[in-house]
Amino acid sequence: MANSSIKTNKFKAKLVSVFGSQFVLKSEYKDTKTKVTLLDTFDNTTIEVTPETLFKRKSAHKAVATVTVLDSCMGSGKSTYISQYINTHSSEQYIIVLPLLSECHRFAQTVSDGTKASKPQLDANGKQINAAQTNPNAACLIHMNFKHPLSGKGKNGSKLHDLKRLLDKKQNIVCTHSLFNMMTEDMLPLLKGYNLIIDEAIECLEPYDGIDLEALSSEDQTWFTINKDNTITFNYQQFGSTNIKFIPQAQEWIKLSDSKRLLWSGASTVLKGLNCDVFNFTKSSMLCTYQYNGSLLDFYLKLHDAVAVQVKTLATNILPSSFKDKINIVSDEGMNAVGDKDYALTVTRLDKDKDTLSVLSTNLTKFFTKENKTAVKPVNRLFTCFKDHKSSFENRYLNQHLAFNTKATNEYADATHVAFLVDLYLTPELANLNNGLVNKVDKDIYALNHMIQFVFRSAIRKGESINLYIPSSRMRKLFTDWLDDKFVEALPTIN
Repeated sequence: MANSSIKTNKFKAKLVSVFGSQFVLKSEYKDTKTKVTLLDTFDNTTIEVTPETLFKRKSAHKAVATVTVLDSCMGSGKSTYISQYINTHSSEQYIIVLPLLSECHRFAQTVSDGTKASKPQLDANGKQINAAQTNPNAACLIHMNFKHPLSGKGKNGSKLHDLKRLLDKKQNIVCTHSLFNMMTEDMLPLLKGYNLIIDEAIECLEPYDGIDLEALSSEDQTWFTINKDNTITFNYQQFGSTNIKFIPQAQEWIKLSDSKRLLWSGASTVLKGLNCDVFNFTKSSMLCTYQYNGSLLDFYLKLHDAVAVQVKTLATNILPSSFKDKINIVSDEGMNAVGDKDYALTVTRLDKDKDTLSVLSTNLTKFFTKENKTAVKPVNRLFTCFKDHKSSFENRYLNQHLAFNTKATNEYADATHVAFLVDLYLTPELANLNNGLVNKVDKDIYALNHMIQFVFRSAIRKGESINLYIPSSRMRKLFTDWLDDKFVEALPTIN
């Protein structure tokens, strides 16, 4: 990234991109107020414009959006509530956002073709083949004719382009979190009239490499201001005449920073956040999750004055203690000694302590072996560790490894022996974001939520009993406190 303090070079015509069109700069660029002449390379016409106008946000949608968070425990009936609500209000338009393609098919009651693309199967007439409702309490939604964005051939063959087409045609839509997060600003007005429902907490922050970190951290740079809440403001007025080549990036920077989507997390990472403008365009917005208060999503949405959050729960919400008699937590002192000391099983400590990893490997083998010395069947095993430590465990168990931040997979629903082998804290990026802020990500809620999500990938989701090995004393206490209802909040019920 060029720095605004660099002296002006002699003017040369430069090719620049302005909102997707190619122009040649034909006059000197002095500051954001002075007009410059641009030659349109498509029809050879010229325009005069102040650079300041190039940086103004296209969207003037500034109204405060209300987002309803449906915060309810696993098994309390969130999916049932949503399906029944849609069935009762079937004349409305919906876009449902789910973590995985398999969940999209389950919700839309369509059948996957079994390929990697997981497209819906079609009958001889080209219509989607429907499946029976797998949830006996949920409403049948076949009549809603939910459509999946599909990939095709050619330059307009992306799923994102097909999502835009479906929105334009006002179809009811199911799509994944990842595709929804790819929506561009020009697509947002197409959400008008839609009721948005996002199932499970969507990823709201990701690393952003569109800014030169060295330039950003330089003491004499003036393009960016890092605010007290760690959001980044782009100061386009500071652009000098040598910086015209950054106009394409600047158009993105001003959009991202103006909507508080750029966050500084220390010298190593800039983060880009979820585009909260989506909530301004939809008719209604609902996020379905669990333990929202203190979560990363809670932290992020509190940064945005344009979002008003209402947290509600279901009248049928169940207490964590209802699972207590079905979860047998290993209490063997010998097995748990490896995690007695503070931070013993954190990623930082384990990176340096191969002996502890060896003990964990031995304990996992013991845990996956029954009292009569016969092995627990592979289909009944599930464990997690930090990604870089997988090689420390026996190869025969690696097919039963699942990342602790995996969401909404049903592939391990037969697992009756579950091991959570980490002591989880905030990532360095999130820890840096927390520094000096009033509204923080709660490190215990962060760790507990990941552990609960992981445990509920197992047979407990089917109401079956499981054995659970949590060697970290901190993580074990968090989970037992949760089972004792110590994290339960009193929330208003949703209608």
